[in-house]
Amino acid sequence: MNRYLDIPVQTVMVANGAEELVGKNPNSEPTPKVQAFVMSFAPTAQWVSRQCYGLPQKFILAHWGAESGWGSTAASQRAQNWASICVPGGKTEQFRVYAGRREFAESYARLLKQGSAYAELRKYLASTELPQTDRCIEIIARSGYSASSSGSYEKLLRDCVASIEKRAGDIFKE
Repeated sequence: MNRYLDIPVQTVMVANGAEELVGKNPNSEPTPKVQAFVMSFAPTAQWVSRQCYGLPQKFILAHWGAESGWGSTAASQRAQNWASICVPGGKTEQFRVYAGRREFAESYARLLKQGSAYAELRKYLASTELPQTDRCIEIIARSGYSASSSGSYEKLLRDCVASIEKRAGDIFKE
């Protein structure tokens, strides 16, 4: 198995405390790229899961991986926006910019907990003690999160979950 290079992280001080600026994923091969992403973002996904009614961490990581090219897009890194969250009322290309990983995670959790488009997801999460990743994918794909068709977005997310299971299953424990 190829050894991955860690995604660089730099701690900086911002108005409300310390923040982690996450660098670009330096890995180019699929397995090390996914492994580095999972290792870098798993603690953040775990925090979001606790905030969002047990939303499966594997779903969160697959969602962020799909939206950021496993942390390899310069745009995601510059904006510290790993889920392509748009500016409210803005154009599709107008992504929110965050101070770092914590601010991004708080915004992502708030979006899923309060956004009207995600009411079905919240209802599902409240109805079960063991939310299923596949069901969350179905719901988010239908919610309009992506500009692509729900079917193609659902396939993309399922492919990302499969990639996590295949390439990072030994390091990722949900």
